[in-house]
Amino acid sequence: ITVMNKADLFRDSWRSDASEEATACELVLASCVTEGGLDDVLSILVRAMQQVVGDSGGGDSEPVITRARHRRHIQASVAALTEFRDGFIRDGVLPLDMATEELRLAASELAEITGSIQVEDILDRIFNDFCIGK
Repeated sequence: ITVMNKADLFRDSWRSDASEEATACELVLASCVTEGGLDDVLSILVRAMQQVVGDSGGGDSEPVITRARHRRHIQASVAALTEFRDGFIRDGVLPLDMATEELRLAASELAEITGSIQVEDILDRIFNDFCIGK
């Protein structure tokens, strides 16, 4: 997914150019000022999560999370996404750095479950958990 912010400032020609360039991924034009496109971003994230964890089949059933570690990471991810959403509702606008941080936190928590680890994460753990060069 590619999210382009400041869509409220785009000219129509830019919109079509951006759509043509984004052939390999899903493109969402969003605006943190007007909140346009944010529902689309959340819908795509929900759909992606359903593909990863499966759809519970509707009704009142929910996926069963049997590991406490997974539950903690999912709860932390939901909390970050909720803060992202509620920041817009509460304040009417969420500064880009705060919005980005909440989304990064949510993705990082899910990465702990899926095993998707970035090089920076490995280096952070090495330098935080081990005494190097002493």
